[in-house]
Amino acid sequence: MDFDRLFPDQFRAFCSGPLSLCVERFGGIDSISLLDIREFDGKLYPDRFPLPWLRRRGGGSMGRPMYSPAITFRHGREQFYPLDPTILPNGFKSQNYCMLLRQNAAVIQFTAKPGENFSINISKLHMREGEFDSLKNQCSKIASGIQWLPDELRGPGFDPTKPFPETNMIFTRNKPVVRENSVLFSAECQFADFSKTVYWAIQFPFAITEREIPNALEFNGTIDKALFEVKFGFGNSEEEAFANAATTYAEMEEFTKELRKPALDVKIDGLPNATEFFRVYPGFQRTLLLAETERETAIRAALDKFGYFALWDHIYPSRDFLVIGEPERCKKALRYLINYPWSETCPWITLQLILQMDEYLAYTGDTDFLKESMPRFKEFFRFNMRFSNKESGLLATSLNVGVDNSKEVGLSGLFQASCLNGWWFNFLRTLENFAEETGDPELAEECRSVADLVDANYVKAFYNEKEGYLRAATDVDGSVPSVEIFQNTHTLAMDYPHGPWLFRKIVKNLATYQAVKLYHPCGHTAVASDSAVPCEMWKSVHMNQHNGHECKTARFGGRAEEAFRVMEGYLSYFHRYRTAIETFNLSGCDGDANQLANWQAFSATAAAQSLICGVSGWLIHRGGFYWLPADGPEVSIAPLNGKHLSVRGKGKFASGLKGIPGSLQEPMDQRKEKLEVVREAECPAHPVLVCALGLPVKEVSVSGSKLSFRAGASLRAPVRILAAAKPKLTIKGKECAFEWYEEDQILWFDHKFQTGDLCEVTL
Repeated sequence: MDFDRLFPDQFRAFCSGPLSLCVERFGGIDSISLLDIREFDGKLYPDRFPLPWLRRRGGGSMGRPMYSPAITFRHGREQFYPLDPTILPNGFKSQNYCMLLRQNAAVIQFTAKPGENFSINISKLHMREGEFDSLKNQCSKIASGIQWLPDELRGPGFDPTKPFPETNMIFTRNKPVVRENSVLFSAECQFADFSKTVYWAIQFPFAITEREIPNALEFNGTIDKALFEVKFGFGNSEEEAFANAATTYAEMEEFTKELRKPALDVKIDGLPNATEFFRVYPGFQRTLLLAETERETAIRAALDKFGYFALWDHIYPSRDFLVIGEPERCKKALRYLINYPWSETCPWITLQLILQMDEYLAYTGDTDFLKESMPRFKEFFRFNMRFSNKESGLLATSLNVGVDNSKEVGLSGLFQASCLNGWWFNFLRTLENFAEETGDPELAEECRSVADLVDANYVKAFYNEKEGYLRAATDVDGSVPSVEIFQNTHTLAMDYPHGPWLFRKIVKNLATYQAVKLYHPCGHTAVASDSAVPCEMWKSVHMNQHNGHECKTARFGGRAEEAFRVMEGYLSYFHRYRTAIETFNLSGCDGDANQLANWQAFSATAAAQSLICGVSGWLIHRGGFYWLPADGPEVSIAPLNGKHLSVRGKGKFASGLKGIPGSLQEPMDQRKEKLEVVREAECPAHPVLVCALGLPVKEVSVSGSKLSFRAGASLRAPVRILAAAKPKLTIKGKECAFEWYEEDQILWFDHKFQTGDLCEVTL
């Protein structure tokens, strides 16, 4: 037995929307689960937890956990198993055993000798029933230790029983119905306020007989042709289940072809696995879509390990549909959570939704959707302002993004988290510009005044000079906790455009802390080995959804090579296990079988962001694409929002995009299909606009040692300029103050622009 010709680890998870199957390396089906989806007042609510049709995890006998697969298939004495498998997002193909999934259906195609006996063995021990977790109304109830705000702080109108109440689900099985060439399983599902019957049909291509054996059901039939199919169908009625079980393998192949259609061709010197990652990543992200309608869609968190999480597990992957050229799906995903009941009371959700809307607009310019969403965005702002400190502007919350349960990093009650306050600053700056754009100057001024407070107080509150990094949080009164935790998650602000401005004075130290204190041969750990973190686990794990902001921090902090090193480790895991792993258990653990089997949605999102932005240096905001100077590999990315992006040459400087001297940001009046950077070893003799974050620019020109450009919109924007020496800055002919970083040859300034304002930078 050549293990290199089997799955890369113990078992492999596959899914299509709500349906998940896990297959172990020798062909047995480890589990079958389905996310129940409830329709209520025209909105679809996928469950966080699955219906346990067949379930190995959590079961056991004689005091031991379950060891056997739930289903095995045999022909004669031999067991079907995947030999030389091609792993697909929704299944696999192999020499004599193929499986493909489509939403509520699975088709398994076998090749065997006609006349042989075919048998399917289904373990009764895996047919568990009783009480199971269920959660569909996800912003009203705590799950997985996530500490939403206490009910009494969520407003006088908050009612956790609306739009419907939540309890666990009671799953009670009925006796299976065996017919000539099919088996029908059913179960009663009792939820808090309603019940339903669910069905699972198995359709065979030949007559079957049932054989009684201990703790299992076995069905046998005679194979009548070499190539045949066994089909599974699931539904809320017998008719629906059998209709899904009528899906043909040819139909599955057409669906799979559409699922896997290519989107990006990426080449990064020294990272050959990046090309393969971008080849398969669109299909895996598409297969996680569920409850998709004309106006909304949800995105499940992982192929099997997790169901639907109404949180950043949904919001982060929405940006992948921008990257792969399907912005309408991003729009539907954003609309889904913008209008989710009680989402306005959950800062972790609302802060990111506005930032992701900003990125959606950078790709599409769809201001109609912005106008549609502004009433909810104002609700988000008003709710969050109840927890904003009047003196510092900082936001108090009941959670931080580093852990589901904040007690793991020594936090409880309300506190000011550095991670979410990084998003809070981004939120305020973004909403200020949204308000200006949609004709609400009063809201814009409110946002500006609070953002200025946060900008003035963030570093004072969270930056620890001795450590050179951000503490997890301060107490709600601004005092520093007696035990300080420094975790990789604290640079979260860098995931969106205004983070670099907020961190401008400390980003080099943050990048150094990551590279030194969090160093691991395969990337980073979550905390340093000398951390006082209460939960020991964090010293030897890394949650990969954070790679994006870590790699952007590395690049902005002058350590682009660290972003390359981190992604080299990540892609080594990807190549070995052929999946986007959520958490690296860097010293191994009992849960690794699950981690290594599952494609995790926002692990893949962060990998794409890390490679495009952190390693390659290409970023996008509403002003367009820009390239952040650093030495590194040659790069080719196409098509990204219709552009071919490339970087070549050596050196850590550039005098502008090719054909656009003086600007590394694409000007609005010089749109090009191909944006190319040729690196240089020396700082250019004239200033270079690196980026005006969120601001389109036009009429960029260089004359001698002077750079000039005009604002293409009326909004507030931080501007970063590369200059060989400290320059002079004027806007509309008036000299303006700026911050000068001599060692890095960087000028930063922040300004409220009006359309047409002339900005001149002169050495």
